[in-house]
Amino acid sequence: MSDDNARKSPILWLAMILLAACIAGTLVVVVIAAVQGAGELPAVYHTEGAGADRDLAGLAQAATRDLHATLTVNGRTVAVDLSDRDGAIGAGVAVTLRLAHATLSGLDQTLPLQARGDQLVGVMAKPLAAGYWLAELRPDAPGWLLRGRVPPTGGVLRPGHP
Repeated sequence: MSDDNARKSPILWLAMILLAACIAGTLVVVVIAAVQGAGELPAVYHTEGAGADRDLAGLAQAATRDLHATLTVNGRTVAVDLSDRDGAIGAGVAVTLRLAHATLSGLDQTLPLQARGDQLVGVMAKPLAAGYWLAELRPDAPGWLLRGRVPPTGGVLRPGHP
């Protein structure tokens, strides 16, 4: 191909324009990042990561113990039957239940559960609205964690099951 034909080729010009646009765009992004960069991540990211690690360890501990809980909701009262592979373990365990609505965070509730016989019982501030709820059951002392989706009438929490 001669020099004259190379100057007239639209594909060659298009390739050169695209290459120049990519280089210019890269330079603009580098300048913006250097001038307006956010800097270091805030310390909150570290604590949130540590919380996620703690949750994963709690879920693993619940799976190792074959822990499971049955939640029964009757109006504003929640009863929890908590057991592991050896049987019921409700008595003598201080436990907190957190119920989070999927889309309405103003309805979320956290309640301490008290031992009543073999069950753990708590009273909610308001009855649960329709829809599925994220239920998290954990002891007050660091340890296991059970988490799952339950309807407003209750359900079963098992490690590894949503």
